Amino acid sequence: MALIAITLPLGFSAFLLIDNQVVRVILLLVGVYAVWFVFNRPTRAKDES
Repeated sequence: MALIAITLPLGFSAFLLIDNQVVRVILLLVGVYAVWFVFNRPTRAKDES
């Protein structure tokens, strides 16, 4: 779910709304970092009580 929430808006913006190549690359890098950040967060351990 998080991957979709990150990639769809960034991809839409980068390839349909922006004509500047430098800004597209920056958006791509921001998206890659965001996906990396989200998937490298530890998950909460399940309580066994």
